[in-house]
Amino acid sequence: MKNALTYFITLVIFVCQSAMASSPERLFEEANSAYESEQIDSAKTLYNQLINQGYTSHQLHYNLGNAHFKSGEVAQSILHYERALKLKPNDEDTRHNLNVANGQITDEFEELPSLFITNWWKGLITLFAPSTWWIIAIVLFWVFVAFVTLFILTKDIAVKKRLVGGIVSALVIMVLTVIISIFSYIEMQSHDNAIVMKSSVSVFSEPQSNATELYVIHSGLKVEIQESNNNWIEVRLPNGNKGWIPQTSVTRI
Repeated sequence: MKNALTYFITLVIFVCQSAMASSPERLFEEANSAYESEQIDSAKTLYNQLINQGYTSHQLHYNLGNAHFKSGEVAQSILHYERALKLKPNDEDTRHNLNVANGQITDEFEELPSLFITNWWKGLITLFAPSTWWIIAIVLFWVFVAFVTLFILTKDIAVKKRLVGGIVSALVIMVLTVIISIFSYIEMQSHDNAIVMKSSVSVFSEPQSNATELYVIHSGLKVEIQESNNNWIEVRLPNGNKGWIPQTSVTRI
């Protein structure tokens, strides 16, 4: 009986240690240590192991993007910088590294011009991730509740008058924040973007390899997927041109 109990306790300790050793935090620390020690391949393996286990974060994709860039895998680095920006759109370091990586790709397309108000609105709704906008709205809601509570409890007329301004301001800003968060979510979901992974890809006029070749694009280019047809996808290039490429040529962001 005593031996059985000892065996059971030993087994529990072993299982707990194994679980701790493979915990997301431990794997992430190991990956970071490997990266800092210039063991880039090991770092990439560990970062990808976390992603394959279903974990994701801005820092995880940012670090993996850095590891790929250091390995000379520019397209992969762009993919993970883009994924990092979806989780934290206002991160300057990620945006800077993405710009550096984009400067090393072959294709240079002049983007379609857009109105100032369009750029301003898009910049506003993508300033934060939708979840962050919701958190701001929730905080403002509780500020609104606090002001209303104080308004009800206080007897001072002068204080009540000042609280009215706070109540109205909190309510208006909260409603605007909710609206922005909704449009932020719509903006994020409405664009099905991908990164070209193959060194060069022919863009065809139709979803078949014997169609007219319109142009050739290269790895690292960001395209917007318009529709799919079997193993083909129609993509929109930064300059607005469209065409069909094999689905295996890209990886979705």
